[in-house]
Amino acid sequence: MTVGGMQALTADLPAGRLTLRAQGWPLEELLDIGLRENPRRPFLLVSRVLGKHLPTDPRVMRTTHQELARQVIPALGGPWALVGMAETATALAEGVGEELSALTSWPGLIGMTTRYGLEGREALSLEETHSHASQLRLYRPGPELAPKLARVTDLVFVDDEVTTGRTLARLAASLRAWLPQLARVHLVTLGDFSGGQAAPLLAEGAQVSVQVHALATGELTFTPHGDWTATLPDVEARFAPAPLSNHARGWRRASVTPSPAPPFSSRPGERLLVLGTGEAMYRPYRVALALAEKGAEVRFMATTRSPALPFGCLGERLEFPDNYSEGTPNYLYAPHPERYSRLLLLHETPAPPVLPGEWPNLTAARLP
Repeated sequence: MTVGGMQALTADLPAGRLTLRAQGWPLEELLDIGLRENPRRPFLLVSRVLGKHLPTDPRVMRTTHQELARQVIPALGGPWALVGMAETATALAEGVGEELSALTSWPGLIGMTTRYGLEGREALSLEETHSHASQLRLYRPGPELAPKLARVTDLVFVDDEVTTGRTLARLAASLRAWLPQLARVHLVTLGDFSGGQAAPLLAEGAQVSVQVHALATGELTFTPHGDWTATLPDVEARFAPAPLSNHARGWRRASVTPSPAPPFSSRPGERLLVLGTGEAMYRPYRVALALAEKGAEVRFMATTRSPALPFGCLGERLEFPDNYSEGTPNYLYAPHPERYSRLLLLHETPAPPVLPGEWPNLTAARLP
């Protein structure tokens, strides 16, 4: 992989014409373009390195976590708190946070926005106006972490891609009350396509300096077709109570410490697809990474509530009931189970999602 100068990527969608101009990682290796079933934002930047909509080598995922952490470390000036954005960026955020914890001497906290409920916790609520599920919450850490939060000087936001920065700016402004010593904000993302607008917006909201750390940086333009229409499915957050295993230890939505050994065995050269569910991505990703490091040929992806239409790289869409008892549809895109000798589904709810069709090579296990 060679990091290059300015590149352009153009996609003609039924909803309009999208153009990305950016420098950094090769755009063709970083992402593709999909079509959202969403009139507010009809395009979807489909990451090739995130492990969400497309099967991804977990070792490539870790490379991106390490690279982004290496960019952040020289800019840190003191104790830090990281906030990741659900649901798409949960594994990315946890991964960057784990790499920061391993590589810096500054103490850190890792938090995560969520679309699920936790009893008895103070929460900030925010709205992603362009999103398929616009309501998010960030729960305040428990009282045992309050002294650490009060000493935080560096706030690290992690999102998979940024096109405007408005949501993060609102969150940064709200977090000021929780972070009395805040001196710096770091925006960490696979792609900052805001055309340089995100950092000033964040600085205005946080009232401190902002640095951007991204694999690709540039701008996005979209020219809609006036005759295209779509109806957004009802995938809005209802803040159903989180599964018992998700009741946060510390500031994390879930206990994300990986098991010392994956709950599956594998053979060298075996082709495996590991599936996570919704926001529960990080621990399944770590299982996939452990299996890959033992010699299996592994890909990782996760179910999602993001409603994309079958188009381009997301040519096949499976729709099924969610496994969180919210009554919202969930989706899986182009899994191609016939390409793998086994599929391993890791879920945090009492029962796994019921995938449509025949899956004779699927094994499901609940995360501890």
